[in-house]
Amino acid sequence: KQDVTKIWTTIGLWKTKIAKQMIAEVYRDIHEREGTIESEQKKQDSMYMTTDRQEAEPTKKKLARQFVDERKK
Repeated sequence: KQDVTKIWTTIGLWKTKIAKQMIAEVYRDIHEREGTIESEQKKQDSMYMTTDRQEAEPTKKKLARQFVDERKK
């Protein structure tokens, strides 16, 4: 009887692991899509910005966000 429960818990863990991976992938896809939309918006914004400092600011934030995303992976 113990072997049966061991097998079922293994299957359960395996299923949750797969589910977590799938959820993570979906989240990553959504994130990437939002990221592309965001970068398009930033391109448009930077067209309106004239001074160097104003253009440098979003780039700094973008780099910081990329760094954080890399750390999460």
